[in-house]
Amino acid sequence: TVYLEDKYFCKNGSELNGQSIILLAKDGGHANTYSCLKGVAAVEAPSKTTTGCYCTDELTEEILQKVAPHATKANVTKFVDGFNKTFTKYSINSCLKKIHFLGQVIQESGSFRYNVEQGNEAYLAKYNGWHGRGLIQLTTKGNYEAFEKHIGEDFTSDAAARDKVMESPYAVYSAGWVWENRSL
Repeated sequence: TVYLEDKYFCKNGSELNGQSIILLAKDGGHANTYSCLKGVAAVEAPSKTTTGCYCTDELTEEILQKVAPHATKANVTKFVDGFNKTFTKYSINSCLKKIHFLGQVIQESGSFRYNVEQGNEAYLAKYNGWHGRGLIQLTTKGNYEAFEKHIGEDFTSDAAARDKVMESPYAVYSAGWVWENRSL
């Protein structure tokens, strides 16, 4: 796996050091990445009226929709404020961190579609009520207790308290907490 440095970002959304990101992925043997990114490559970045990088700005619905083109408008609207709060709360404050965090969340949540663990009743029963919730899913009683202590609100007293983790901003906070505490 190759990790890119911040200096490569905040230039042109479709190029990396003068080369197309899509072609770099394809040439690097990442056919699946290339296939996934083909549709994204045609997306134009929103117009920027000031100089500088989008990474220093607050995330807007327009930009989040461009980053997550398969997300519904309703989910983009629902979670955008939670992302901005999470970026601040968990020091996700560089282009590289934001790009990786958003990529991880988009992948794990199916473009914000899944904020609760999927499965039938028998599958979920093994968690005894502590199944995954959030955009990067929080699971197990110990993790809910640690998240509760960190945030300072009730997430453990009953099912309704645990279900708050599915709502914004907590669905995004929990993703930030997992990101920070599990070194994703």
